[in-house]
Amino acid sequence: MQGQEKEDVREVRLEFYGGKVLFSPAYWIDKQWAGFEKYAPYPRKLKSSKRKPTKDWVKVMKALDLKKFKTIKEGESVQASCGTDAVIVVITDKQQYRKQNAHDNTLWKNLYDILHNQWKEDNL
Repeated sequence: MQGQEKEDVREVRLEFYGGKVLFSPAYWIDKQWAGFEKYAPYPRKLKSSKRKPTKDWVKVMKALDLKKFKTIKEGESVQASCGTDAVIVVITDKQQYRKQNAHDNTLWKNLYDILHNQWKEDNL
């Protein structure tokens, strides 16, 4: 496609907002590291973080079709009913793309599962 430069994906995040929780978790992955962060919900402030060498970056890149990700239809926020919103953020060298609560979309759900499960054995 003429006039469109390829974007380089730098990081993919799974962030949670709202709900009746003491902290909001966030999972992230880049080429070198996988991370887990805990945020105080109000105001959103980092409380703790961990990271480990990544093992799922290739899996994330195989699952991610950025062109399709950009067109995903987001689900509605559930925070008004004390629910928790899940947001996947794809950070490229050009900009960020955020998609919230798209649980019915296969691409979104696959990324959610990879990011959420990378810390499963650590019992976080």
